[in-house]
Amino acid sequence: MNQYQITLSMPPWWMDICRQENNLFYSSEWLNLLQDSFGTQTVYVWDKQSLMGFAISVFRAGPFRIGYAGFPVGGGLNGFDFTADTIEILQHHKQSLKIDILKIPASSFSSDTELFLPSEKTYETAIEVLPDWSLSQISRSVRRNIKDARRMGVQIVDASTPEHSLAIYNLYYKTLQRHGGALRYSKRYFQNLVQLSCSQDNIRCLLAMINQNIIGFLFLIFSENIAYYFHAGINTDWKKYRPSELLMHEAITWSQKEGYKVFNLMSSPHNQHKLVDYKERWGSVTKHHLTYTLSLNKTKSNLFNISRYGYDLISRYFLR
Repeated sequence: MNQYQITLSMPPWWMDICRQENNLFYSSEWLNLLQDSFGTQTVYVWDKQSLMGFAISVFRAGPFRIGYAGFPVGGGLNGFDFTADTIEILQHHKQSLKIDILKIPASSFSSDTELFLPSEKTYETAIEVLPDWSLSQISRSVRRNIKDARRMGVQIVDASTPEHSLAIYNLYYKTLQRHGGALRYSKRYFQNLVQLSCSQDNIRCLLAMINQNIIGFLFLIFSENIAYYFHAGINTDWKKYRPSELLMHEAITWSQKEGYKVFNLMSSPHNQHKLVDYKERWGSVTKHHLTYTLSLNKTKSNLFNISRYGYDLISRYFLR
């Protein structure tokens, strides 16, 4: 990046490249959704000559300003990738960025990013060659569960109403309670996501329903040539109806039919081996996913790391 700019306004050519690359995560629609759902501020970093760049979504966590490059999957526009030179530029302009910590996600399936920065490692799972995927690659028991779900009358429909988004949030919250996860997404976020899916071809929100009951959901997001399994959850009271298997099958086959090259089941925490095993049952492979951390304010970075455990504890048990 030679003639870089750091701006709070979107460059005039930005959306043209988003449309050319089918890049949802850098589009105005996605960045506006984050701003409305979480109160983020968007910082654009771009090269005047090559028209490459990336956007940082800046989240507030109390007194801290935490930036995520390309939230949530990383990467950049027009062939951009992070290098040591990029890090040097960001450090040089840390005063104008006004960010305490920058998180830089790097997927082993779509990025060659290798930075000499502290990083957190998780598992990331994907069907790497989606056009070649077939139902015969998965186990007989999973195929049987898909047939059973259809036989018992489970229907897959697209979410479209505020009532749907509230039901999705409630399932998401109950899923977190079962697995001891931290609350990271709000009711407003799911409302905005469902609303955007009604007007944006790059998002589908699938519902598994039986007798007007919503028994499961799955969000699909499409960006560039990748289909992302984004959020999912089921009502365990209806588990015997196999909603998760039918939702996953619909998500994979629809993405394949639409011509996407990779089906990314996203990253999983290191302590959720059963979740990784479940994802791999669909003919996928698992690699390591890295999230690099660039500290742009050393004092606040240290304070944030100390307070993060307390925040996760509070959000897990008290926030809703």
